[in-house]
Amino acid sequence: MSHSSIANRVVLSLGLACSLAACGGGGLAGDPVATTLNAVRTPVTLLDDDGRAMPSVVRPSDTGAWTQNARYATPEQARILGASLADDLIQIEVECCGEAGIDTAVGMVWALQASADLPSARAHVIVRGRDERLAAAAVNRLLQGGLREVWLVTADPE
Repeated sequence: MSHSSIANRVVLSLGLACSLAACGGGGLAGDPVATTLNAVRTPVTLLDDDGRAMPSVVRPSDTGAWTQNARYATPEQARILGASLADDLIQIEVECCGEAGIDTAVGMVWALQASADLPSARAHVIVRGRDERLAAAAVNRLLQGGLREVWLVTADPE
């Protein structure tokens, strides 16, 4: 399902929910607005049915943590991607501190990619870090090194 059709369904669902709420709910059980809002919070997958990256629905609030490819994932999206890609996914955490932490994380990704004999075209990488700026810097370095499917895991949206 394309991103635009998902967005259209969300807008349609929200409009329907608001209409039903305004006229007393139309006899539906439960709270249609709450049900619709819960559906909106359902994690959107990071890849479409053809394996192409979907547009991100979250983004770090700190602009210093934005990445060159603007691909971000919630922790739940990262979990789902990990379950679906298994051996084609490298997950790494940027521990600390500054440039040394970035170097270590990036080096581990290259080592894991090589040991799995995973071509760049099939390698998907999830990068986490307590400091989103450091994690974003690692994402950018991986992109500069030739990887394309790299996501920064952001804090859960509130």
